[in-house]
Amino acid sequence: MFKLYFLTVAVAALLVQPVRIANAESSAQVQDDVVELDPAHTDIDFMLPGYLHTTHGRLTLKDGTIRIDPATGKATGEVVIDAASEDSSEDLRDAITKHAVLEVDRNPEITFTIQRIQGVRGAQGDFYGQIAGLMQLHGEVHPITVWARGPLIGDQLTATCDFLVPYTEWGLDSPNVLSPTQIINSIRRSNSGFITKIFPIFAYMLPALRKIPPDLFWVSDLVDVKVETSGHIIWAPQPEARKVTVIVPQH
Repeated sequence: MFKLYFLTVAVAALLVQPVRIANAESSAQVQDDVVELDPAHTDIDFMLPGYLHTTHGRLTLKDGTIRIDPATGKATGEVVIDAASEDSSEDLRDAITKHAVLEVDRNPEITFTIQRIQGVRGAQGDFYGQIAGLMQLHGEVHPITVWARGPLIGDQLTATCDFLVPYTEWGLDSPNVLSPTQIINSIRRSNSGFITKIFPIFAYMLPALRKIPPDLFWVSDLVDVKVETSGHIIWAPQPEARKVTVIVPQH
């Protein structure tokens, strides 16, 4: 009799177990892992190749918080970059980039909205994966996938990623085609008095200078961006419902 009762309980447990696990997984979806990036320990560097000179510059992270469903990889959250922080250590170039290309007065932020994160994690805590989402640049939204890699130790994350931004394809003006008026207006918005006074003379000569020699001021239509960041992870609590326990009454 006891054997029959035990067998009945065991079979019932096997039948009930998948339902309980499924319910646990669905309840776990609202309990996400949270990644909080540290602006003070984030470097956003960019490189713009050119005919005579390759431009190197940097941007500043304003905020970055990502929520990840550990069961599905779906993610929400934003990484927000201060567009006005663009700095290539050259006042003239920065004035043109900010005010004639990025137009930071109307578009002060560059936002990466996270939608999904997929990847693998090694035995030593290293990870490699991709982050898919939407990037809002210059008022327009574009899908983009970024590959990321780095170590994950405990609740501390360090990540590096490289990606290309086809800024002209995304609707931004290229320095190759800026008019003297665009350049002069951008310079007037800068804080450098010397540049404001001297550069309009050069700007009016620009159409002729571009022809001698050809492509003298050519720059690439792709910007190479590299991000190195660190952050803190708040791990989702492990629901007790995931631990299915079968209790057999004693006799």
